[in-house]
Amino acid sequence: MLGWQNPAALWTLSVIAVPIVVHLLRTYHAKRIAFPTLRFVQPSRTAAVRMRLPSDVLLMLIRMAIVAAAAAGLAGPVLLTNSRLSAWDARIARAVVIDRSESMRARNSTGMAPETAAAEAAEAEMRTATYASRFTATDIEDGLVRASRWLDAQPPSRREVVVISDLQRGALDESFVNAVGRGAGVRFIPIGAIESRASFEGLPLLGVPGTGGRAQRIEATPDSTSVEMESQPAVNVPGLRIMAAPGSEAKVARLLRAIATAGAYRGSADQPIAVKLSGAPREQPGSIVALKPGWMLRAALRLRESGALAASAAEFRPLQTAERSSQEPWATLVRGASGQPLVRAAATQASELVVDVAAPPDDIFAAIVTQAVLNARADPATYAEHEIARLDDAAIAAMTRQAEPVERDAWRTAEKTDARWCWVVALLLLGIEQWLRARGVRRQSEEVTHAAA
Repeated sequence: MLGWQNPAALWTLSVIAVPIVVHLLRTYHAKRIAFPTLRFVQPSRTAAVRMRLPSDVLLMLIRMAIVAAAAAGLAGPVLLTNSRLSAWDARIARAVVIDRSESMRARNSTGMAPETAAAEAAEAEMRTATYASRFTATDIEDGLVRASRWLDAQPPSRREVVVISDLQRGALDESFVNAVGRGAGVRFIPIGAIESRASFEGLPLLGVPGTGGRAQRIEATPDSTSVEMESQPAVNVPGLRIMAAPGSEAKVARLLRAIATAGAYRGSADQPIAVKLSGAPREQPGSIVALKPGWMLRAALRLRESGALAASAAEFRPLQTAERSSQEPWATLVRGASGQPLVRAAATQASELVVDVAAPPDDIFAAIVTQAVLNARADPATYAEHEIARLDDAAIAAMTRQAEPVERDAWRTAEKTDARWCWVVALLLLGIEQWLRARGVRRQSEEVTHAAA
């Protein structure tokens, strides 16, 4: 089988016509013959250039072959033989994906973070591969995608992805493995000691005057999870600002007490949130900008994807009838049954997330949205990183697959082609062409000398 890595270069084969044209249009010198008189020769018009058959067909064919060899060299031919396929099959391209999530950086009962052992395991895996690269990722799925792209660009070889992780339960499933390209193998190396129990602080819950906050102490085992609540006094609400119509202070206080009683994560001064309810004063011109990347945008996306919030919006009937624009910089997160924007999001110049709600503070929909906004700020992966249960052997075996042999079309990414042999042939033919030309010149010189004698 012969493949061409750069088949577009084969158009240069059309240059083969040049030697043919040159030989057909070649100027021939007439022989000088002594004549006693030209009185009886009739005058006639002769063409300066006349089409004749090539006088030296061999030289023309060699020149055509030189052009053809050069065109083939530019096209990058790859001759696929069984020996070459076997050599490719003996090579390994290995992408090592190292889990860099929080659980891999935390020290366990042995006093050592799993990431230390992961680095050592990665070095051992890379030493035994022909081509190897390391990918660190806090999200294993993202690491698998990047590793698969790298493997696709490697020279022909068996391709394999090795995942080094503590393999927490829920961190991986077969859908993640599907991100790895077809034919590539997938292996897993578990890292870290298996803990029988873990205890950590949960995210604090909202507290307002009259309804104290609560701290969470979470105890986790491989089979169960328990939460212990501890009441804490609260005198203010950090990181949360409610904007409502003037004179609605009492309604806003009842709103916050209802949210604290139902349960919601406490705000953060580092990630401030402002909830703007119906009747709140208008913003100053230029004070509102589009959502900023980072925690703010992630929180807005969680609100948009919240099924509970969408279901509440479908039953909500806003009292206000004024049109609510969904143009920039506002991003509509939730719409009502008739398509009108009910929840919009933007940001302030001071990097505060602003959520505009089409409901007054004494409406249940305002409480539902405010609670959802506080919970959306928290990253759900915060708790997932404290999981001590690990994937069992059956789950790991279901996701593991062997690297397939190199396919016959792998020549498309071969690092070396057979173009060098085409160039060698072109050089040899060029030498023969020079020799033939030199021989022709000597022969013409001998004929001239003989005629002169």
